[in-house]
Parts: sequence; C-alpha cells; structure tokens
Amino acid sequence: MCTPRQAFLGLHALAASIKVWSQEDFKRIRKKAKHNLPYGHYFFSGVLGSGVCLLSKSPIVDTGLLKYNLNGYAHKIFHGDWFGGKVVGLCKVRHRGLHVNLYVTHLHAEYNRNYDTYLSHRICQSFELSQYVKHTSATCDLAIVAGDFNTEPLDPPYNIILYNSDLVDAYVDQEKYNRESMCVGATCGHPDNKYTTSYEKSTCPTGKRIDYVMYKVGRGVTVTTKSCTTLKLKTPSGLPFSDHEPVEVVMRVNKSSECDSSVYHCSSPPPCPPRAHAYADEGACCHGCLLSVRLLGPSSSIGAASAERSGLNSPATPGLLDALHRGQEQLQQSMDGLHLDRIFYIVAACFMACILAATVPLHLPQIYHWILVLSRTIAAMLLGFCLIMAFFWTAMEKSSLMEARKSMRLLWKAHAANGDFTASVTPVSRGSIPCEPLLELQGDQRV
Repeated sequence: MCTPRQAFLGLHALAASIKVWSQEDFKRIRKKAKHNLPYGHYFFSGVLGSGVCLLSKSPIVDTGLLKYNLNGYAHKIFHGDWFGGKVVGLCKVRHRGLHVNLYVTHLHAEYNRNYDTYLSHRICQSFELSQYVKHTSATCDLAIVAGDFNTEPLDPPYNIILYNSDLVDAYVDQEKYNRESMCVGATCGHPDNKYTTSYEKSTCPTGKRIDYVMYKVGRGVTVTTKSCTTLKLKTPSGLPFSDHEPVEVVMRVNKSSECDSSVYHCSSPPPCPPRAHAYADEGACCHGCLLSVRLLGPSSSIGAASAERSGLNSPATPGLLDALHRGQEQLQQSMDGLHLDRIFYIVAACFMACILAATVPLHLPQIYHWILVLSRTIAAMLLGFCLIMAFFWTAMEKSSLMEARKSMRLLWKAHAANGDFTASVTPVSRGSIPCEPLLELQGDQRV
C-alpha cells in the first residue's frame, strides 16, 4: 500500500529540486521517491556542497553541466551566492519514445530590487543558460527548463531566457489562465507562506513569480499545457517546506508518427490518488523550490504548442531583439561602473599602504603595542583585499561582462539583419533601473 507521499510522487514523470543543500539531503529525497521516481542525478555546484537535482520516472541516458562565469562576490558573505554556486544541469531522458531534455538551474538572488547590484550577473547567467539550452536541445523532442530564475516576468533576464531559447512559459500557456486571484502564480513571498516576512508583505503584498517551468518542442511534437499551479505543501507540523511554493505543471504531449519511427503511445492516465500534503520528511526537504511535471498521453492537438509556435527555425521576434538590446545596455553600464570600482580599490590600497608605512617607526608602550599590531594586521589584510579586487577580480568580472555583451551584440546584429523591427515604446520604471516593455508578449505575464 503506497503512502500519500508516494501517491503524490507517482503522479509525476519528472521533478526538479532547486537549492538542495547537501548530497545527504538528495539521498533522503531519492530514498523517499525511489518507488515512483527511481532515476535521479545530483549536480554539485557550490563550495559548501549545495546543488540542484533532477528526478525522473524514466531512465536518464546522459547528463551535462554548465557553471556560470559570474555568480556574485566572495567577500559578500551574508549573501552567500558565490559560495553556494550556480549551475545549469542537463539530464537527457528517454520517456515512452520521447527524447526529453531536462534542465534545472538557479540564478543569482536579487536582494534589493531598487538597487540591484547583481542584475548584470543574472543577465550574463540568463544569456549563458539560453545559449546552452538552444545549442543542446536541437535534436530532442521536448526540452523542459525549470528553475528559480530570481527574476520577475518582463525583466531582462526573463526575456533573454524566453526569447533566445525559443521557450514557452508554461504558466502563460496553460489552458485555464486564471487572473481572478491576486496571488495566482506567486511562487515566492506568498502572503499565506509563514516564511514571508512583514517587509516582503508590505513591499509586494501579492508575492512574486520567480520560479518557472518553460518548454520547447521539436518537429512533429505538440504540447498542450493543461495546468500550471502552485501547491501548498506542508510538513506534518504545519510549516511550509520552503519560502518558495512548489510548482506543478501538467502537459499533454503528442508526437507524429511521420517524423520518427518511435511513436509516443500512452494509455489514458489512471485516476489520480489523493494528493499528498508533504513531499518528503522534514529532515529531507530542500530549501529551494520543487518543480514537477506530469506528462499525459496523446490527445487533440488543437491549441497545442508546436515547433512552429515555439519558434523553431523562425525569424527573430521584436521581443528577442529588445531583450538583447536591453541586456547589452545593462552590461555596458556595469562595465563603466567597474572602472570606478577599480579606481576606488586602488585609492584604498594606497591609503592602506600609507598607514603601514607611517606606523613602521612608531614605538609605543607595551600596553598600546598590541593595538598597533592589530591595526597594522587589519591594514595589511585590507591592502591585500583591495589589490586583489583592483587588479584581479574586477578584471575577471569585466572579461565575463565583455564576452557576454559581445556575444549579445553579435546575435543581435545577425537577427536584425534579417528584418527591420521598429516600434515606439514607453519606458517603465523598474526601481532605480529604467527599462522598456517588450514589443511582443505572450500575454499578461505578471502575477
């Protein structure tokens, strides 16, 4: 007799967990899910052992990993993104005749929307993610990208991922797109989540949608998104498993027999058992978000997403050109700021060097000598830090920003040469960072 937890896991063909703190947590999750999701892979990403994982009902035949070039700063210990690490993991799965590419990722956190010092890092990460998905999903039947993007709809990183990879946002694409509730779609900062702080409730009362499931299809394959919902899963003690809400997507996939000898056949899904109220034991839960996908059998393809609809081999849209243009502008601003940062660190290093030089001839009484030694030690450490930041760290960051901007520029010019996209746009405020709305949308994508 299966437990409610096993019944919940049995409904899904795929599951992705974001921000699994240790391999031991992954092993606990695998143990609980092994009867219904027997295949899994853990992607190591951080200095402290944190990572992301994928679980599958069907065999995983191949894996891949891409580490992002930029991921915060090591000296900002309280943020911790640099130590946690950020990657995109890929698992290739053979599911009932379908070649499915599963991607799971976690981008850098935002922290302060009005003064987002990490926006350029997320733009670089989103561009690397979109390029990786685009170049590794050309031969698959279905590609599913799931993760915590730490970016809201219509923000530059979201648009780059969506348009450069020719992806479809499952939340926007679902059949019953409900706008009645103010909190529909919110995956973080939900007012009903006990981990949501009073500050988050005051600044964003309805929560934010920053966790996504996106997909693209190959030739001869159509997908209908039946639903994309957030689940209120709780531990036996009544606490949510995470400050993020789990996201569940139900898709119906059809594959034409004319495109491949292996036709996707699937009997009608059995009646769904009662949904569980918990995904795993409290000791085995992950701090991030759980994203799960349930694949149904063939049905009518009316209204379904096809290769043509998802943009396969289609000309560039104004949305793609606009996203690349805005990304280039932000990266250029960050590179200009790095020049000022470098000057600041050089001046600070000179100041620390002057302090060390001035305190060399000092001879203080024994009672004050330890204060002098401590001061000189701190000054020496700050001198080394400033030199590293001025001549090494800023140089590495500038190289990554320059490479991403150069690639975006090249891609933008190549697509712009194929068509003339001109439109008047109205600026929209994004905190202290001005931005413009997309020229072509998939619908109202805000929560």
